Amino acid sequence: WSGLVPDCEAIECPAPSAPVSGELALETGRGGGYWVGSSVTWRCDPGHVMLGEPLTTCTHRGLWSHASPSCGQ
Repeated sequence: WSGLVPDCEAIECPAPSAPVSGELALETGRGGGYWVGSSVTWRCDPGHVMLGEPLTTCTHRGLWSHASPSCGQ
């Protein structure tokens, strides 16, 4: 081998935020972070309706597949 040794870095997404009048319902992050493939689902408080996607996944670009939803009445 005559080149540089490849270096691998883990890709992490930023912590998702819970919507007003809602919460993170399920997180599959490993080791205290949100790595590629980690998923998050949200849930709205009783009497509120979710506007947006209920699930998002950390992509290979370090971004969530969907924005955090909002919870309206």
